[in-house]
Amino acid sequence: MDINSNIIAYELLADFSISQFNDFENLPHQERCDLFINQILLVNKLKDLSKEKRMFSVNITMDVAEYVINRPELLDFIFSLREILRIEISERFDFKNKTRMKDILTVLANSCPLWLDDFSDQMCSVDVLYEYPFEYIKIDKDFYWCYGDNSVILSLINKVCAYHSISVIVEGINSNASFAFARSLNFKGYQGHLWHSLSQDSVLSEFVTI
Repeated sequence: MDINSNIIAYELLADFSISQFNDFENLPHQERCDLFINQILLVNKLKDLSKEKRMFSVNITMDVAEYVINRPELLDFIFSLREILRIEISERFDFKNKTRMKDILTVLANSCPLWLDDFSDQMCSVDVLYEYPFEYIKIDKDFYWCYGDNSVILSLINKVCAYHSISVIVEGINSNASFAFARSLNFKGYQGHLWHSLSQDSVLSEFVTI
């Protein structure tokens, strides 16, 4: 959501409620690759149905990223969707291997804008904000809940990102109070359970009925 609670993007997530796996990261490698491809195929279908041309984000792990960058035809397909597709880089990428990371993310960024998922003090250092080509970062909800009353830390992250032309989405907005505080810091986007009250009909209205 933006500062006025308007939808700016949809995050495509997998439903693991009927799976033996409980997390995208726990899927076998080929299943992760297949899921990623199916998600971008879905974005390709939705792009012509969306009235408002919203962005759609899909998650990617490091092994799937390595799979993708070695397939030029897949990179070309992703490039064709770059107007609305965003790839969310897992915070579990090996950011300590800076040379390899820069190689992978540079190739991906040439095909599609990249978002960094779940930025926090546990997974990523501030270095990633100026070493890699991110369009957005998403502040992890636990990080926000931990420092949510510390406007200095959050404002600093926002200013560093702005200096490097990176926009910020803050996760964990579950109440009007937390939304009001986060909004006072002028983040670009907001995500959380506060908006789970959106009806299915209001979401479906974003798309053309066939």
